[in-house]
Amino acid sequence: MTNTTMTNWTQLFVDAAMDDPTRAALAGLGLGFGLALSTIAYRTVMKVFGKGLPLCTPPGRSWLWGHERAAFEGSVGDWYLHWFEQYGPAFKINAAIDQEECIVLADPAALNHIYIKKNYDYPPSAFMGPFVAKLLGKSIIWAQGQTHVQMRRLLNPAFSEKVIKQNADDIADCWSRFEAKLVEKVHVEGGHGVINAAHWMRLPALDIIGRAGFNYDFGCGESDDAKGVWERFDEYLNGNLNLTGLLATNAPRFFPAIANLPIPALQTQQATKKLIHRLGREMFSREKQPQTGNDLLSILMRQAAATGNGTLEPTEEMLDHVNTFVLAGHETISMSVAWAMWCLACHPEQQRMLRDEVRDFQGTPTYDDLNGSRFPYLDAVTKESLRLYPPAGHVERVAMKDDVLPLRFPVRSHDGSYIRQLPIKAGQAIIVSGSTVDRLSYVWGPDAEAWRPERWLDEGALPLPTDTTSGWARIFAFSQGPRSCIGLRLAVFEYKFFLFQLLRTFKLHDTGAPITRKAHKGVLNTQPFIIGREAEGTNLPIGLTLLD
Repeated sequence: MTNTTMTNWTQLFVDAAMDDPTRAALAGLGLGFGLALSTIAYRTVMKVFGKGLPLCTPPGRSWLWGHERAAFEGSVGDWYLHWFEQYGPAFKINAAIDQEECIVLADPAALNHIYIKKNYDYPPSAFMGPFVAKLLGKSIIWAQGQTHVQMRRLLNPAFSEKVIKQNADDIADCWSRFEAKLVEKVHVEGGHGVINAAHWMRLPALDIIGRAGFNYDFGCGESDDAKGVWERFDEYLNGNLNLTGLLATNAPRFFPAIANLPIPALQTQQATKKLIHRLGREMFSREKQPQTGNDLLSILMRQAAATGNGTLEPTEEMLDHVNTFVLAGHETISMSVAWAMWCLACHPEQQRMLRDEVRDFQGTPTYDDLNGSRFPYLDAVTKESLRLYPPAGHVERVAMKDDVLPLRFPVRSHDGSYIRQLPIKAGQAIIVSGSTVDRLSYVWGPDAEAWRPERWLDEGALPLPTDTTSGWARIFAFSQGPRSCIGLRLAVFEYKFFLFQLLRTFKLHDTGAPITRKAHKGVLNTQPFIIGREAEGTNLPIGLTLLD
């Protein structure tokens, strides 16, 4: 049974039952069970009589989970990394539920081919579209092909160096408010406190995208709007970063219309978008006429004025742009900085070295200060932290055409021989393990998993350019090619600015809490949890002491 046929039949059932959630759920479960059996039977026959991929498969496949539960239950990327070290930077696994064969990939030549040379021939898997649309809307992360090209062209000016420099005062003011709040907390606790960095670093990041992007004040986390965004986003995380969420994310692979059913793990994605859409309408309504600037709001308002309807009423697409940049534009950078803080807290000597580099600087650092050669150790800390702790855990793409993937490193095939290229068929699912791409020992050396900023400063310590991907700093943190992070410049500036200011005011301490990272392809970015206390939600505790 083809995916198209399944989609048509399941949509009929869903449409008929959506007025009654109970009927919808029962219809979905019954139909899904039947379709699951037929799909699994079909794939089993194809494996027996068809010619599969010539790649090794790790042991331990489950009839329900495939290999995905094993990959999810450890810290993100660790299971994949183990098999990359055994087989080389490509192997195959079975997906949950329908047991589809997926390539898991970390080879730099193959990734350069997919992301740069033939990007639009490898879109995200179709079954992921509804998840992205529910959480972020149909904006630049969701869009494909020419639609993506047009959106990128429209929004690029908002992230130029010129615009970032124009927003320097807003960024500094947002930080000052946050720092005052953080100092007060630590002072009240006797000069030494503990924060959940995963939550606290959201405050300045949300303020900055609000002020710089949309002329909107989230009040350093005090406004009802800010609290509402985080409350709904945390509901989404808590509902999805578990086995139920993993199963719900995989179900639409063979049963696409299930994304419309009232399943909590799926429906929590939409709550944040509804709130931010309301905020977007308020942003538009406050402005009487289009502005001439190149901030995001001005760009979108000019687009609204150009529609010719005589109003500045935002379209659904414009509100989706607001949603994407408010949510993804603050959550990814705040979490990334929190990981860097944790690394510094766990490495007191490197923390001291960074503080020595920044403490004597007078005034507020500018964009040029932080992106030149003036602070080499800050640059090294930034790159090393993003190498090991990139925002995304892994994503899934699909080949639209038959192709041959080049391989930089030999990959062991199932018969024990080694291959240097990988033929694939149209429709082949490919999991790109972003959390492991830059942790391979045969690229970064035997200390690849060690957090060591000095590798960026020591002569000859970095891999050859042919052995890495081609993104920013030759790491995969911001992806690469036409779909690389549009806000890369702003993100790197914020990252360095936050660390610079933190180290001048606080000493960071490791609390000793055992930390694990969780993610799957249905979640926006990797999240920290205290081992044994996962039910408490995301948490990255870091001790802070005020400096004299």
